[in-house]
Amino acid sequence: MNKEGLLSLIEEQTTISFTGKVNVLSKKNNQYEGVIFLKEGNLVNAEYQGMKGKKALFNLIFDDIDAKTEVNYVVEPEIIEVRPTDFDIEFKVFFDMVKDRYEKIIKVKKFKPPNHLTLAVNPIFISGNEAATVSADEFDVMCAIITAKKVSEVYKWCPLFNYEITKALVSLRSKKAVIVLR
Repeated sequence: MNKEGLLSLIEEQTTISFTGKVNVLSKKNNQYEGVIFLKEGNLVNAEYQGMKGKKALFNLIFDDIDAKTEVNYVVEPEIIEVRPTDFDIEFKVFFDMVKDRYEKIIKVKKFKPPNHLTLAVNPIFISGNEAATVSADEFDVMCAIITAKKVSEVYKWCPLFNYEITKALVSLRSKKAVIVLR
């Protein structure tokens, strides 16, 4: 995996122990898309498409790698204290995490259901003994389905990373724990 685009910019900023933020703006209309916060050269927080923290950071990076969005980056040094930190990651560690997770994304990408589908938790599954076989990730996805319904909303609001959601959905479908309503 090459360090291009946003990854290259982040690496550059971490090399100089930058404190501040990298604003992500739409190329079409200069609207705010997200932000990455750095403190003394470490990644400490992010916001993107309504998500916060590590999930926002990784989704922003993966969308950049896949060229899903056309954005501009504006580096803005902070004179005052950066917002509260959700994490504290050095670039090298972060880059290794990106490589590892991106490989997992590639493996499960073809199994991701279309965003427009409406899902529901199968009540027969819940009332049976099989419910005890649900993993923690599957449970998180089931909770998101109960709240969100549409696949696109499940991916947005579930606290798991997208590849984890996809793996859990595949498993839940095979267990007949999730049904598609259309």
